[in-house]
Amino acid sequence: MGEFDLIDGEKTNLELHVNLCLRRYEQIESRLTKIEQKLDELTTVLDKSKHELGRIILASATTLFSGIIGLIITLIVKL
Repeated sequence: MGEFDLIDGEKTNLELHVNLCLRRYEQIESRLTKIEQKLDELTTVLDKSKHELGRIILASATTLFSGIIGLIITLIVKL
């Protein structure tokens, strides 16, 4: 329905208008509830991904640090 779409008789029948508005608001509420649920799911996934990314960065940094230490030790031993 567009912004100004009215059902036949809605302009002249207040009770019909009120009932239709109630249904429209219920549909809007239902849609908003679904959107909120999807946003909550997305937030959970993003939080989990952020935690996993932190672990990957830490593991990569540890590997790099170990490699540099190994290189330094190798150079010292060969000198």
